[in-house]
Amino acid sequence: MLSPNDFPYYARGVMKKAGRPPHVKTDEKAERVEALCAYGMDHTMIASMLGISHDTLTKYYRTELDIGKSKVVEQVANSLKQNALCGDVQAQKFFLSSRAGWSEKQTHEVSGKDGEALKVEHTYAGQAVKSLLDKIETK
Repeated sequence: MLSPNDFPYYARGVMKKAGRPPHVKTDEKAERVEALCAYGMDHTMIASMLGISHDTLTKYYRTELDIGKSKVVEQVANSLKQNALCGDVQAQKFFLSSRAGWSEKQTHEVSGKDGEALKVEHTYAGQAVKSLLDKIETK
């Protein structure tokens, strides 16, 4: 009598998957992803460094990618705040313009003589040449 082991695996309905082995997430890899994201590397670069696809990176490390980005934003914002509080005028201006709606826009009003409205005259090239010729002839 024949046993199931007498048939090749594909005849028994057992198929091995082709391609890469499944990814195994480790704490070490998770920490590395978070750090690389905090350094400002994009997802494609991080995936390449880990030897995985972009889809695998986002599937297994979504939380670490979000946390890494948030941590660096927090650190920079804290540093900006400290610089502003310590008297750095540029940091103060930036902080107030981005967080408090301040603006350094300057407006200039232009008016005519004695505050009157400006007089605008349109002169065409033909008129200007004629005017110059008239002036020359009168001399």
